[in-house]
This record gives sequence, structure tokens and C-alpha cells, in this order.
Amino acid sequence: MILGIETSTDICGVALVKGGQCRLALSLHRPREHSSVLLPLVDDLLKQAGVRPEQIEGLAVTMGPGSFTGLRVGMGLAKGLAMGWRKPLVGVETLRVIAARLTVDESTGECSVIDAKRGEVYSSVFRLQEGVWQDIKKGTCETAESLAAWIVAHQQDGPLVVTGSGVPMMREFLKPYPWVSFTPEVQWVPLAKTVAKLGEILVEKGNFPPASSLVPLYMREPPITLKKVKELRHG
Repeated sequence: MILGIETSTDICGVALVKGGQCRLALSLHRPREHSSVLLPLVDDLLKQAGVRPEQIEGLAVTMGPGSFTGLRVGMGLAKGLAMGWRKPLVGVETLRVIAARLTVDESTGECSVIDAKRGEVYSSVFRLQEGVWQDIKKGTCETAESLAAWIVAHQQDGPLVVTGSGVPMMREFLKPYPWVSFTPEVQWVPLAKTVAKLGEILVEKGNFPPASSLVPLYMREPPITLKKVKELRHG
């Protein structure tokens, strides 16, 4: 059984998955409160599911990109639990989690986009091959216009589905192209159960580094804080 942890957005999510099936998932929409709600949420999940830590076979956590603070909190707790329980820990990219929510055939490409603010998006372009999402364009942080230009210039055979919180920004540039479609907002959020399902595949392969070596995937430098600016100004 895999414990999945998702904290890359304003929503804290946890889930238990075994054999590709979600046993239980819980979530809370508590912006900027990840550090205070995540551990109690994990405790509630285990209690409601009647699962003990020794029954957990591994943990999976969203690596990023996403909320800088949320990623640090989720990664920190996942590492602590994995090392305390002596269980393997795997990281899953947020963009891949969003892609895995879709049900498409291998003729359809998929572009995951997350609103990165500052007029930019985090993105990856995938295509499903033998049941696995393969990278067509690896994760980047760039303007929506730049990404749209790449998509048009590198049009693959078949349609393309764009999904994620960056859809409104991408629609502006890609709406004229009939081979591009967009998912509804209900599909934009990465889910903890999807994190756990993807993590289960990695754990079964034995493809994971030591928990202590896992780090968040930011894709750009975190914004400098006002406190840090003052420190730099005053030496």
C-alpha cells in the first residue's frame, strides 16, 4: 500500500492506493496552512482507513513544480515519515500527475500547464506510449506565448489536449487551432491518489533514491523575501 502526499497547490491532499486502486483519499483547501494541517490529515487518513504505518509499503510525494512553500512542507513530512517508518520514498513531477488524470489514446498528445504567475507557465508535453506518459517536451518555465509558439511549430500527428491551471493563459494563443482542445477546470488540480498510483509503479520497479536525497523541483528560483531584501541592503 502506498501513501501519496500532494501539496503543490493550495489544497493539501493525501491518499492510500493498493494495486492501482484508491482505498481512501482526503483533502483540505487551506491556503498557506500546509504546515499545520498536513500531519493531522495523514493521521486522519490512516485512522479512517484502519491502516497502521507498518502496512505502508512506500510513500510518494509531489516533487513540483508548484507552490514553493507547499512543496517544502510536503517533501519535509514525506521524508520524515519515510525515514521514521523505514519505507521507500519516491517523488513524482506535478506536471506528470496532472497528465495522468486524463484518459486518452496514444494518438493524442497532452500538455500539462501550471500558472507560474509573472506571466509564465510551468509545462511539459507528453504522449502516451504503451501505457506510460513519455516526455515530448521536458518541463520548462516560460511565457504562455513562447510555449504556444513551440506547440504550433512542433505539431505532432493527432490532436493535443491542454490541461492544468495554465489553461486560461494558453487558450488565448491556441484557441484558433482546431487540433487543440482544453480540459474543464475540475481536471486541473493534481490529486494525491494519482501521486500514489504513479508512485506505486516506481516503488514496484525498485527505482528510488534514498529518501534524504529527494529535493523539490522548483523550475525557477523561489521569489526573494522582503526580509532577505532588507538583510542584503543592510549587509
